[in-house]
Amino acid sequence: MRLAWLLALPGVLVVAWLIGLAVFGPFDGEWTPPHLAYRVLPPACAVWGALMLGVCVLVQIRRR
Repeated sequence: MRLAWLLALPGVLVVAWLIGLAVFGPFDGEWTPPHLAYRVLPPACAVWGALMLGVCVLVQIRRR
């Protein structure tokens, strides 16, 4: 469980980056990697945070 928790955020960020590339297209002079990062990484972090809160609640329920 600890290893999954440690790898969850980097995994979510990589998946978000790849999905962002597929959706928003390749980079050019006006669309750069920082644009993509600001577009997809904050929502990905929010999803990760919500999932982690869910995991915390499940762990507490299982311990009872």
